[in-house]
Amino acid sequence: MRLKAVLDVTDALLLDADLSGIDPDAVAAAENRVARLRRMDEREAAVARAMGPRA
Repeated sequence: MRLKAVLDVTDALLLDADLSGIDPDAVAAAENRVARLRRMDEREAAVARAMGPRA
């Protein structure tokens, strides 16, 4: 499930995939990058809301 969320793929795609060579540390690193990007997006959205509509 973690890999599915990190890669943003469907269950069907993962069920057909060969995951034997995936490094758990690489998955954790990718999860951290995704989390960081989401936090950045959330901060940018908060700033945009605080600034209000632009003319």
